[in-house]
Amino acid sequence: MDRQHQTTKLTHVARQDDLFTSAEPERLEVPDQVVANQPSMHAALMLSVQASGLVPKQIYEPLGMDKARWSKIQSGQGYFPVDKLVELQTLLANDIPLRWLAMQAQCTLVPLLSKTEAELAKREAEIEELKKENKIIKSLIRPGTA
Repeated sequence: MDRQHQTTKLTHVARQDDLFTSAEPERLEVPDQVVANQPSMHAALMLSVQASGLVPKQIYEPLGMDKARWSKIQSGQGYFPVDKLVELQTLLANDIPLRWLAMQAQCTLVPLLSKTEAELAKREAEIEELKKENKIIKSLIRPGTA
């Protein structure tokens, strides 16, 4: 009986990797000069990861990668899939790899919307969704009033 009790206790203990899976990425601003000084796209990717403050599991799982593949990418023995670059940028909350690429082509990145405009558009979409939900709830409570 005592052994069963100990086993039950152990199943409720969180693994160390799981303790970090809900953290949000940091919004650390990395100066252009630091980005430009990266010798390769791989270095820019790793700087982006470092600047985010996320642990590897918080990166490779949402990207649909396994730990072994991510480990190879980190060590430089594997390549990051280019078609996941924008997804990575969103996940890490920074644009370091894209800025590095632009700098290599003697260009700069210009957002289509300012941060304020993007936030406003997001909030407006949320309001519209809430209005739809409200209308549905009203029609369920008082049929014929929505």
